[in-house]
Amino acid sequence: MDIAPTILRELHIDPKKEQLWELDGVPLTGPISVANGKAVLKDDELHLTWESFGQKGKLNIYITTTNLFAQGGQDKYIVKDRVELKSKKAVIDISDFPANFYKVIFEGEYNIVNTWVAE
Repeated sequence: MDIAPTILRELHIDPKKEQLWELDGVPLTGPISVANGKAVLKDDELHLTWESFGQKGKLNIYITTTNLFAQGGQDKYIVKDRVELKSKKAVIDISDFPANFYKVIFEGEYNIVNTWVAE
């Protein structure tokens, strides 16, 4: 849980997707779909886990290998999978996307969480 997503939600402020995906935490109020996204790099796979707050719905998983946002740029994410929210885990083949650094976005119906993983 975090204060920034809570304030944005309570004040009905909708930041751009690129900004929203950089925020950490989940809102303290209102519905949420996902929290505590984690990623572990194992060879050519990303092993992902998350907490699910619902038994229905899908979770979109996006990845990028850049951090251009930190310099005022825009990261280019690709959709790597769409999984059942309730599964609470996924293994993503990244053999076609080799890198030493990944930012991972977990997008549920009500909220988004992110995590980073590096070798």
